[in-house]
Amino acid sequence: MMRGNFMRALKLIMIVFILSMTVKALSQPYPDEFFDGPVKGPGHERIRERIKTIKIWKLTEELNLTEEQAENFFPAYQKHQGEREGINAERKELLKQLDGQTKKENADDKEIIRLLDQLENLNRQMNEKRIEFRRKLEGILTTRQLGQLVIFELRFQHQIREIIRDTQKDMRDSMKRNRRNR
Repeated sequence: MMRGNFMRALKLIMIVFILSMTVKALSQPYPDEFFDGPVKGPGHERIRERIKTIKIWKLTEELNLTEEQAENFFPAYQKHQGEREGINAERKELLKQLDGQTKKENADDKEIIRLLDQLENLNRQMNEKRIEFRRKLEGILTTRQLGQLVIFELRFQHQIREIIRDTQKDMRDSMKRNRRNR
């Protein structure tokens, strides 16, 4: 029952998000989505915040956190998420630069090697942050909760991807029907 409500709420949020992206996309030149992500519509940040709120709510429920655990877990979790987002932003920028270098007629090999080295360094940083986060959580969560957290993160990401894919498919189908009905 709760899972069904969660999925409906998440799907509704994603529909609004994708609709806002579509409106923006129709008025803008085609973006480089591989590096920049989807087009950001007017309500993009609000939708991201709602998804984060739902994630925190479901995470609290899934891990069955005590009040004391929650007080210690969520600041560490938010810090870790912020660090990951920062590293991912740097990674996207480096990938843009690497893409630009590799598309040049006379690419600079030294610059490509420098960018590849920086990407490897970011991958190491991300892995170190993940290990550091897990070690910190070992003093906050039970072993079982640590395992539940890993499974939750994977499932949540998968559910978000499914919702986005299904919503995009629904929108494409709707657009096709609208074109046929003209």
